[in-house]
Amino acid sequence: MNLEWQILAWLDDNANGVPARASKEILESKRQVIAARFELLPSNSSIDAAFKKFLERPHNFIEVSESPIISNHATRDLTWILPKHQRAYWSAQCDYLERNGRAKSIQELDRHTENILEYLAPSNSTKNVDVKGLVVGYVQSGKTANMSALIAKAVDCGYKMVIVLGGVLNSLRQQTQVRFDQELTGGAPEVWQNNWKDLPRVLRPPRGLEWYRLTSAIPDDVKKGDFSYVMPNPSIADGSRPVLVVIKKNPKRLEALKKFIQESCRGPFKFPVLILDDESDQATINTRKEPNDIARTNEAIRDLLTVFSIKSYVGYTATPYANILIDPTAKDNEIGRDLFPKDFIYPIDPPPVGYIGARELFGINRDIPELDRPGLPVFEIIPDDELALLSGKNPIGEIGKGTNKLTEAIYSFLISCSIRNFRGHDKEDMSMLIHPSSYTQIQDKIKLPIDRFIEKIKKEAENQSEALINNLRLIYERSFINISRDCSIQLATTFELPKDFNELLEHIYTTISKLDVLLLHSGSSHTTMYGDKSNPKRYIIIGGNKLSRGLTLEGLSISYFCRNSKAYDTLMQMGRWFGYRARYVDLTRLYLSEKSRINFTDTAFVELDLREQFSRFRALGKTPLELNASIIKIPSLMVTSRNKFGAGREIELDYTSQRIERYRYDFSSGEEIKTFNNHVIDFLKTLGDPIQNQEGRKEGM
Repeated sequence: MNLEWQILAWLDDNANGVPARASKEILESKRQVIAARFELLPSNSSIDAAFKKFLERPHNFIEVSESPIISNHATRDLTWILPKHQRAYWSAQCDYLERNGRAKSIQELDRHTENILEYLAPSNSTKNVDVKGLVVGYVQSGKTANMSALIAKAVDCGYKMVIVLGGVLNSLRQQTQVRFDQELTGGAPEVWQNNWKDLPRVLRPPRGLEWYRLTSAIPDDVKKGDFSYVMPNPSIADGSRPVLVVIKKNPKRLEALKKFIQESCRGPFKFPVLILDDESDQATINTRKEPNDIARTNEAIRDLLTVFSIKSYVGYTATPYANILIDPTAKDNEIGRDLFPKDFIYPIDPPPVGYIGARELFGINRDIPELDRPGLPVFEIIPDDELALLSGKNPIGEIGKGTNKLTEAIYSFLISCSIRNFRGHDKEDMSMLIHPSSYTQIQDKIKLPIDRFIEKIKKEAENQSEALINNLRLIYERSFINISRDCSIQLATTFELPKDFNELLEHIYTTISKLDVLLLHSGSSHTTMYGDKSNPKRYIIIGGNKLSRGLTLEGLSISYFCRNSKAYDTLMQMGRWFGYRARYVDLTRLYLSEKSRINFTDTAFVELDLREQFSRFRALGKTPLELNASIIKIPSLMVTSRNKFGAGREIELDYTSQRIERYRYDFSSGEEIKTFNNHVIDFLKTLGDPIQNQEGRKEGM
């Protein structure tokens, strides 16, 4: 454990009386105290190094603002939470983050996870404690980093087992496992280290901070590494080192884990357990309508929780609609209550500068001055005939014949990568997404024409074809110059472009030579291999559902998106283009239908409105069980799928409700127009016969 970080943590602790923006003189006045606290000489170099870092990075140690958490107001016992300077696992993680260029994220992680930590079940409890909470983030905003930091702190403070429900796909579970192996356990397997030597990781955890890992990450086979039932192992029951398992949300896997724990411990696990549910609005929700009928995954999660007496279940999602619609009264005699976040809901603040989310990208337009903001000019609308061609049953044949926008999108990817290389991003991975449909057959049929088109481009590049260069030059001059300029004005920043297109030619040829086309769906054998700095990837990725939840596409700049989901949560989660892309947001292009663009704009407003309600409920002292959030209904869209509607119900609000009324109607739907007409007719019928205004009649005579 790094002594320098221990001293920094002590300086950061408000209880020690060090101001967030201390001067050198103030720090020096603490030197004797620090030396005595850590049994050092006052002249020790670690004290000097900690002082220097504290002064260089005061923004990492700002005063903690009041927590935005919505809680059950129960009196909290915080005696189990160790002072920061005594936390070995968190200190080791801070070391890792700083070594790998992520020092600026430490302060935000520390602030948010410290707030969440205080609402977990006390690890020193002598009674059974069952805490259920929800953390609401943003799509692609760093929820995994938050989970990782919370794990480190919880283990420091006495938790002995951590179970991470890592989504429903092998690829997502593996991606999560790799992150935790890098940042927490240092347990990257040999095959990973041999193939990806430049991937930053903790090769070994500091002495005394070893973990017991029940799962692993194997990059050449995403189906391996997940938990399978093995012979009981009593060593997990002694509490000598923390246990970590990253498991897929699959009933058989969860049932096998429950059996293994029970047989290894010869009964319940007696130590505190932290269960983190990644993408907790997917698969976790009980989708059955009958009270005594429970969906298998929901049942398996709740059944697993019965093994533990001191437990904290925390769901993580960016789209919490289904979670807050869970019936909080739903209970089963054997597996207990459903997974409604009864104890706390923690909305994470909007990410710091650099994050590009729905509001930044699509804008909000509601004729409300304080909310109105324009989106970025990075959209290209796919014509209806091209959408129909790509979703049809017959192969599309040759790229360029009826797929002009797809052709343009691929060319734009070449330009985007080349400009990023020009800007010095050449060691970073870059990706393009093609999301034609949820059907794997349609994804399969598009792969071959795209392969042929890329082969054609590669041959043209080898021959330095004038036709290829002219096509790229035209798109660059027509689109990239103007959009980069407009984004610079709108975001008050400067995006660097070459003085002349010819400066990009070498970068273009390099980009083309590295192009790979991957097909990512449940039946394909392809997998992404990001992270090798000696061989950064230039991927064109074709996929659907596999790309719509949690899976990160590194350096995503160009998206060709044909799908049009009808549910808020599904729609927002498919937006893989959200994330920390401030350095190249001007090079982002979203090719989609006009209807999809409008739907994304609408859901951005719904997201903002729900978060404002969370703020109001917290200010009013409401508990999660008193949460009566109203989720705005957008015409032609659903809040979430019908089988996730839980305790929710649709209501009509009048003008006194202080809610924003519907202002747009879907006139493309004959059924909706008919419904509105019937409402008007019913209203007119309630008015009765007209009453003659006698005075008016006299005046008119």
